[in-house]
Amino acid sequence: AVFLRLMPRARGHRPSGATARTVVGGIRAGLRDPALVALYVQGALLMGGFVAVYNYLAFRLEGPEFTLPATVGSLIFAAYAAGTASSRLTGRLVPRLGRRRVLVVGTLTMAVGALLTLAGGLALVVVGLLVLTAGFFAAHATASAWVGARATTGRAQATALYNVAYYIGSALVGWVLGYAWSGRGWAAVVASVVALSAVALVVALVALPRPGADRCTQQDARAEDRVPDADASPALGLRGQPSR
Repeated sequence: AVFLRLMPRARGHRPSGATARTVVGGIRAGLRDPALVALYVQGALLMGGFVAVYNYLAFRLEGPEFTLPATVGSLIFAAYAAGTASSRLTGRLVPRLGRRRVLVVGTLTMAVGALLTLAGGLALVVVGLLVLTAGFFAAHATASAWVGARATTGRAQATALYNVAYYIGSALVGWVLGYAWSGRGWAAVVASVVALSAVALVVALVALPRPGADRCTQQDARAEDRVPDADASPALGLRGQPSR
């Protein structure tokens, strides 16, 4: 009751009766637009790499390299504060720089953060995790908001498709990279995350409209790109697995 009372009213949304035909039509529209599909790919690849880092970094910290107790190793989730800050900053940068540039910078930042976690010193590992988290949430916030701004029809279905891709990436990549961790160690996990970021970056550069070519106007960007922050993103359970 308190939540319903305090929750702000929806903006830019007109309730309408949905039928099976309109839902299917919205899904088709969301899959026909190459730019929207590219955004779904961003969500899947970047979230997969992000979850993998949080899944397996704690094992490294608790292992013979650092020998941290589990209670201390679990504090890596405090790095989410960097995601909160970067998400809010992203909302101000998008109208100035454009969605594509901010998405690219966020993806590159995530890759750099992953590379920093290869360091042998604990302090630099923590810095790398903070950088990676900030980069991921900047990219994710931009991509998820862009889906809503890009979809002219079937916006709800387009957003749902992004979320489906997001969680598939989380579940599938987060699991698969466990084999990289058990077989080759932390360096293999980082190499995989950097590779995922590189693929996401190439897809973004090839398939997403350049600044000025996007059919959304600058005013649309300000209205639509009130991006979600880390506090509004799915919680990660034990070892980073998404939980409800």
